[in-house]
Amino acid sequence: MISKDLGGSNTPLFMYTNNNNAIIPMTATPLSFVEYFNQQEDKHIRTEWIKHVNDLLNFVFEEGEDLFLNLKGIRIAADALLEGDLEWDQISEFVSDHGIAELPYILEYFEAVENTTKEVVEDFLEEQCGDCAYCEHVEDAYHGCWESGADYAQELVEDCFFENKNPWWVETDWNATWENLSQDYWISENGHVFSYNF
Repeated sequence: MISKDLGGSNTPLFMYTNNNNAIIPMTATPLSFVEYFNQQEDKHIRTEWIKHVNDLLNFVFEEGEDLFLNLKGIRIAADALLEGDLEWDQISEFVSDHGIAELPYILEYFEAVENTTKEVVEDFLEEQCGDCAYCEHVEDAYHGCWESGADYAQELVEDCFFENKNPWWVETDWNATWENLSQDYWISENGHVFSYNF
């Protein structure tokens, strides 16, 4: 349900009806929501955008999450739905994998997946404790897929250095070289190598 009074930044823009038919006014609607709404001259765009926001509010509420703590993610997802940058199944899958609190980073997540693979992004995020704010760094950190860290170490040395001019961390044993490199690189269980320096 939408409040009829859209006049000021302190008036409720949305009202949510839960399964028990209780009405929860959103009395602290951020100014950005009101400004965005008022900027849209096309009534159809306004209607679509509000529909997306209300659907997302329902979704967040049904997940048992706090509506106010998740307004930024709701706004980003509603904008992306309106622009056709996201589909509902993507939002649902993302929330299932990463939680509502990560919604502000959903566009960066899917951009990283598009530019690498989902497996690469998930392996990277696992090392970052699941924090999707790091999605923008996946491409900078990613160094390909290898059978082992030793294979990566050998390739790195052979591509970047001349024989007899190797840096201190190169040893004849590629496993030992990888151990020396592991201060700056890590390898996932799937063989994806990432740099810590992104």
